[in-house]
Amino acid sequence: MTEAVIGSITRQKEGSTYRIFSQFDGQAACFETDDIELEPSIEAFGSLWLIPCILENRDLRFENPVCKTWYENAHRLIDLLSDCWGTAKIKILAETYETKLAPQQAEAICFSGGVDSFHTLKKRGSAKYLLRAEPFDTHSNRPEYSKLARERLEKVADAVGATPLTIRYNLLDHPSHTKLDMNDIYTGIFACMGHLLSPHIGSLFISSSHHKDEPCVYSCRWQTDPLHSSTLLQVHHEAEISRRDKVAEIADWPLAQENLFVCFQMPGSNRNCSSCEKCVRTLLDLHILGKSESFKTFDLSRPLWEAMDQVNAVLNPMTYQSALTLPLDPRVANGIWRMIRREHERVRRLEVADRYRRQVDEELPRLQEGLNNALHHYSLLQEEHQQLAADYAAIAGSLPIRNGLKLVRKVAKKLRATAAKRGARHD
Repeated sequence: MTEAVIGSITRQKEGSTYRIFSQFDGQAACFETDDIELEPSIEAFGSLWLIPCILENRDLRFENPVCKTWYENAHRLIDLLSDCWGTAKIKILAETYETKLAPQQAEAICFSGGVDSFHTLKKRGSAKYLLRAEPFDTHSNRPEYSKLARERLEKVADAVGATPLTIRYNLLDHPSHTKLDMNDIYTGIFACMGHLLSPHIGSLFISSSHHKDEPCVYSCRWQTDPLHSSTLLQVHHEAEISRRDKVAEIADWPLAQENLFVCFQMPGSNRNCSSCEKCVRTLLDLHILGKSESFKTFDLSRPLWEAMDQVNAVLNPMTYQSALTLPLDPRVANGIWRMIRREHERVRRLEVADRYRRQVDEELPRLQEGLNNALHHYSLLQEEHQQLAADYAAIAGSLPIRNGLKLVRKVAKKLRATAAKRGARHD
C-alpha cells in the first residue's frame, strides 16, 4: 500500500488576500480569501485528503500532530466506508494532541444559493457566516460569473444579517482530485474550509443533496460528513427530507423567490438558464406546487415540457418517476416520459460503448503481440536485404558488368568461329 504525506502548512498574506497551502503529491493545494484570516489547520488538510486516500487505498501520514477527536472520527469514517463499499481500511499515521481551547459559538452555512442551502438557511434561522466555495478556474476564466455569484451571496447575507465569505481553491486541477467524482470530495473541501475558519466558527452546516434513506453511493452523506469534526469544529449534515419537500418549504419565502440560483450552465446573469437538467428539475417541483410564477430568477417564456426536451442527461430519474404519481398537466407528464426514455437510451449507448471498450482492452494485448512479431520479422528481412545489397555492391565494384559482358561476347565469338572452322573441315 502506498503512502500519502501531509507535510508543513504555509500561511501567506498578500495585500488583502489570506492564503493557506500545503504540498501533496508534488503539487500545492491552495485556499485563499479576501474576507477573513485563515488558520493553518492540519485537520483541514486531513479532511481534504482522507476520502481520496481511502478510495485510492493509500495510507495517510501526518508530519505534525492532529487533534485526537478528528483522528478518532477519521477511523470511524474509514470503518464506515469499508463496511458500505468494501474499501481497504487504510492507516492514519500520526501523533495526536488534545486541546483545552473551547470551540467558538458562531456558525457558518455552506451557501451556494440553491434549494438545499436556502432550506438550511431557513431552517437555521440565522448564521454568522454564509460560506461560498469557488474554484480558481471559475474565478479566472469566468470573472463575470464570480462577480455575479458574489453579489448574490452579499444580497442574501445582508438580508439575514450574516457575513459573506468566499474561499477560492485550486483543486480542480490537482491530480489527486481530477480522477474522483465531485460527490465524493466536496464535503472534504467544505470541511477543510471549516477547519481553516476554526478561530471564528464552531459549527459548519453542509446542506444535504440526498435524503438519508437513499443508498450510500457517495461519500458526502449524513453519516459521513460529521466524521470530519474535531474538538474545535462540529460538521453538520441534515438530510431528513427530500429535495421536493425542501422546495415546498422555501416556495413562499420572498428571499428565495428573488435569489434562488440552481443553474449548471453559469449564465452571465443573475437568472437561471431554465434549460439545464437542474433548472428543469427545480421548475418541475415548483410547477407541482403551483409556485413557478413566484420565482423571478427563472425564464418562464417557454413551456416546461419544451424545456424538458432540451435535457440530454437525467441525474436522478427517480425524481421524475415519482412526479408521475402526482396530478400533472399531460404535456408535462409526456415530457417526463420522453426525458426518461432518452436517459435509458443514453445509458444503453454508454453500456454498449463500455462493452466494446472492454473487448478492445481484452484483444489489445494479443494484437500488440502480433504486431510486435510482424515488426520483428520485418526488421530481420530489412537486415537481410541490406546485407544482400551490400554484397552485390562489393561484387559489382570488383567485376564491372560492362567489361564482363564484353568478355562474354568475345569468348562467344571465338567459340562460334572455332565451331565454323570445324564444320568446314568436316565437309
